[in-house]
Amino acid sequence: MLDPSAFFRLATAGFGVALESQAVIGLRLAGFALGTARPDESMRMQSEKVAAFFEAQREAAREMLAGHPERSPGAGLSVYRRRVHANRRRLTRR
Repeated sequence: MLDPSAFFRLATAGFGVALESQAVIGLRLAGFALGTARPDESMRMQSEKVAAFFEAQREAAREMLAGHPERSPGAGLSVYRRRVHANRRRLTRR
């Protein structure tokens, strides 16, 4: 069972990922509107989403099978956190 502090940490981490995701969406939309986005950016967005989903599922399942179901949500979320952060860094480097 998830203790309240672990639930709060997970919810806070999820909120942080959501905020950073909005920044990535804004950066991508600005790039499309201004014509500064890489030509493959729209295809990259789609393929990254699918790959991130399957990686998050794999990490969550790994924790479940290891006997740590309480770590499963955090393991899945950490995949999204890493990928969103990497996208933000990449899009602001230009």
